Parts: sequence; structure tokens; C-alpha cells
Amino acid sequence: MKKALTTFAAAALLNYVYANDKFAFDSESRGSMKLYGHMTATLKEKEVFEMPKEMKEAAVATAEQMYGFVNLEAGGPYPAVTTPLSFIQTSGQENFQILMDQTKGVPDPPQLNADAVFDVSGTSTHPIEIVQLEFQCFLFGAKVYDEKFDQATPTANPGTVWTSSVTFPVPPVAPSTEYDIQINGLDASGNNLWTLTTAFNFA
Repeated sequence: MKKALTTFAAAALLNYVYANDKFAFDSESRGSMKLYGHMTATLKEKEVFEMPKEMKEAAVATAEQMYGFVNLEAGGPYPAVTTPLSFIQTSGQENFQILMDQTKGVPDPPQLNADAVFDVSGTSTHPIEIVQLEFQCFLFGAKVYDEKFDQATPTANPGTVWTSSVTFPVPPVAPSTEYDIQINGLDASGNNLWTLTTAFNFA
């Protein structure tokens, strides 16, 4: 079985192999990562965010090929960044059908220092209880935000449009890059009923 690998760990692994100066390590890291059973390194998160996206993707791909790791955190697949936002339903069509013409982000695209609200609408194929919406945000394949929202009206029935929304509080300063978003509809046991994805850059 392949071991789970975060994007940060992939960058650390390449630093160990290639001693590339663009991958910075120091004691101010948020934590240590044991890689491949024989190397412990600390990775300064700021330096990873500043690396070009292509370098991060190459780090992940190389680590996967060389050491049998796989990035299990990234979610997806995600649509291309577009204005207005594009959405993909990646699972759960047997439970719930997303209505793409009624699913949107406000504002579109999201803006710094303002709430980003994602409205989700759809119809269920059988009676289901969508007890929570889980909102996840990924940067370069690493999960940076994960919040669950209780639903005031969880019951979804066939023939009736079910609508809800989740709010993503955007800070005044954030990395200028692609943000991959995954929204999961969860039942009372935390099981995933359906998944919706989108992607954006800040306006």
C-alpha cells in the first residue's frame, strides 16, 4: 500500500534527495515530518507557498514515482478556473443531483477581506438527510481549511429543490494562487452523500 504524502512532505523529500536551495528548512516550522523511515526534517511553510506552482506539482509527482507515495489529501478533480465559477459533481449522483444553474459563488470570483458564499442547490433521488455541509479548501494539494456546517433544513426529497449555502471567510491577505474547493454533503453518521468541487483565483 502506498503511503500518504502531503505536498509539504513531497517538497521536503525532494530537498533531502536533491539539496535544492529553493526548499527551505529551519526550526521555526510548524512541525516535523518523518519521511521514508530514515529522514526527519522541518519545513518552513512560507517558503513552500512562495515556490512556483509547477515546482510544487513536480515535487509531488517525483516523490510519487521515486518512493511510492501518493497524495491522498488533494480531493478533486477540480474544474478549470473560470469566471463565472465552474462546478463539478464528483460523487453521489445516486443520492443527489446538483443543479448547476442554481449553484454559484457570491461574489464571483471571491475577493480578499470579504466572505465568499457558495450556494448549493439540487434534487435528491430518494429521501435523504443532509445533516452537514463540509467545506474544504486546498492549496497545492494540501488541505488548509476544513469546516462543517450544521443544516437547519437537512431533509431532501425527490421532486423538491434542496438549497443551502456555506460561507468561507477570506482574510485580507492570502497567497496569490489557485484555490481548490470541495463541498461534501454529509449524513448524520458523517458519511459522504455527495461531493461538489470548484476552483478560483481571488479577484
